[in-house]
Amino acid sequence: MLGYFLEKAVSTEKCRQLSGWKLSAGLAMSVIAAAVMVIADRKLSGEYHESVLNLMIPLMACAVYLGVRRFFVMHTNIRGAGIIACLGSCAFGVYLLEHIGQKLFLKLYLQLADRTFGIFACSVYICCILLFSFVCTWLIRKSKIVRKFI
Repeated sequence: MLGYFLEKAVSTEKCRQLSGWKLSAGLAMSVIAAAVMVIADRKLSGEYHESVLNLMIPLMACAVYLGVRRFFVMHTNIRGAGIIACLGSCAFGVYLLEHIGQKLFLKLYLQLADRTFGIFACSVYICCILLFSFVCTWLIRKSKIVRKFI
């Protein structure tokens, strides 16, 4: 939804004029603001609340969207657009299948978490879930029955 509204607000020419450092600074400021809010909430309440982080998601999403859009406006090629279109067309299916992927790969995550460090285990876990969900969605979209409805 944010991408849709930003698309209406930011023309292709304006996107070309955005410098990379402005987008990077905006994203860095939103991450710093989120960190300050979490630290302040921790000091006030004595525990962490995920809802505080969720307040900053729209700002971070805008910065990421504008950064990706600027990249593709500046470096337009047909192959890159096709990859983005394929990934985008499967996004809803990935969202729906994510929970199944979490259950399938939980054992792998727990094993990796015991043997390696947390960020590596979490990254592998997320990549496996996304890959599984994407492949399932892509295969479902290729079936003749589903194609009739799309």
